[in-house]
Amino acid sequence: MGLALTDTFDRDYYINEVKKTYEPRIIRFLNDAAAALVDSGQWIKRGEPFDMSDDNYRWSVVVEPSDPTLQGDEHLIDLSLDINEAIQFGDDPDTGIAFYFSMVEYGGRILGLLTPFNYTSRCWVDAKDSEAVMKRWGYFEDAIVDELPDLAESSLRDWAKEAWA
Repeated sequence: MGLALTDTFDRDYYINEVKKTYEPRIIRFLNDAAAALVDSGQWIKRGEPFDMSDDNYRWSVVVEPSDPTLQGDEHLIDLSLDINEAIQFGDDPDTGIAFYFSMVEYGGRILGLLTPFNYTSRCWVDAKDSEAVMKRWGYFEDAIVDELPDLAESSLRDWAKEAWA
């Protein structure tokens, strides 16, 4: 049994409302994350956060090493925050969403993730429940982005080794 047109409309409406409400917060979070890396003195922010939404809602910002010998497209770190939808994963509720932050090195190595309650029954919050969504976003508001430079340090070490090899 498929979703009725009204069900799809309702789901899209509520998830779009979450996007509109949380987009400024997501942009602020990504700017704060990038600033933590830049403040370490080892990274340069490459542009402003941008909307990369396609099948899901996603915003990204990119940083690169401040060392000129390590700059270039092959030495980037992507900071992204997604709003994933339960229905895309075959989970309930149909209007379930989860915020998902990732810090990924060019080439796909994952340096850090934050997705509260991932792989548990508590992963999804109902987009219709604004209080539950706000509570879930609170995990990101409380995140300590100052620790991100430590996670990115391994990329700098590996890239420096490659440059000297």
